Amino acid sequence: MSRALRLLGVGVALLALPIAGCGGEPILSCEAANGIEPVCGLTNPEDLAPLPEYAHAMLVSQFGSMDGSKHGSILSWDSKTGIYRTLFPPHGSRDVQDPEGMFWDHWKGEKWGDADCPGPPPPEFSPHGIDLTVRPDGRAMLLIVNHGGRESIEFVHVIVAGGYSGAIWRGCVVAPDDSQFNDVVALPDGGFLVTRMMSRTESQVGQMIRAIFGGTTGWVWEWQPGEGMKKVAGTEGAMPNGIEISPDGEEIYVNMYAAGEVRRISRRTGELLGTAEIASPDNITWDEAGERLLVASHVDLALSCAGIERGSCPTGFEIVALDPETMETEVLYANRGAPMGAVTVAVQRGDELFLGTFAGDRIGRLSLRPTEEDAADSSE
Repeated sequence: MSRALRLLGVGVALLALPIAGCGGEPILSCEAANGIEPVCGLTNPEDLAPLPEYAHAMLVSQFGSMDGSKHGSILSWDSKTGIYRTLFPPHGSRDVQDPEGMFWDHWKGEKWGDADCPGPPPPEFSPHGIDLTVRPDGRAMLLIVNHGGRESIEFVHVIVAGGYSGAIWRGCVVAPDDSQFNDVVALPDGGFLVTRMMSRTESQVGQMIRAIFGGTTGWVWEWQPGEGMKKVAGTEGAMPNGIEISPDGEEIYVNMYAAGEVRRISRRTGELLGTAEIASPDNITWDEAGERLLVASHVDLALSCAGIERGSCPTGFEIVALDPETMETEVLYANRGAPMGAVTVAVQRGDELFLGTFAGDRIGRLSLRPTEEDAADSSE
């Protein structure tokens, strides 16, 4: 399959266009296979964020759709007990999570984000990329890309105590133009970076074709309190997707999905510091040691993933480890078929990788512990 055809197919699937095709039938079984233990019963867990200081707790973004026509939610999930609860928005679950309406109605007037934020997100809330950070005052702040009702970054204060989790909406930043966001990352000096994947008003198919042939569809925005959004120099590219930042905030790692590469860019000057060729890179995260980046890569045509309602997309993916200095890559894991495909993110907790997908009903758990076969190979 040509690179252009694969990129077009995966790109169409990601945009949730109503096209069915040759990617294979959805995987309905929830049995472990190929080293992955699936955790089923979710809806498109596109992005994951571990809760600091809670070894088994994780936040899950249940993706709706790029155009906001399908709604979603943020879950809190205990990977040890398997229990997950709706964290945000709290509508319809106050009897379980928020009996006094504390987390939604009584946010005490403290606002994060833009001063002109018009208020809490509409009921059509549809999350995409997320990033969890700890503010200087010690409070956990979740940034959420939202496509539902408005294109925005939502600021949510996450509270976890004694096994109880809750969320207080604190504010938002609404897209400054016709941007269609994808992923967001908090900056250590305040503010955030967000990828503008493409325009919401131009033809999506036209933009994808332009991207495949090297054209620009988007860039990275930087937002700072009191300053608004500014385009980051040197970040224009073909369908910017996942994004990460170096610990010192000086270097940006951004996945150019349609270009099949990860770029390392100076945040201050826009200088291109390095590139790595990775097929259709989706989300990017730091490993637990903060030494390498983990990139979820789509290696197959994914047409059949558009609009699946049961099971999981079967299309092939790789988890690629990326050296942040040399930009050298190593494929840690590759899979095609059961128990899941179209993986969008890999998050490390201890000796496991947790895998999410934009098209499926499950999270995957992948052990990093060497198998007996690996041990035998290393001894030869």
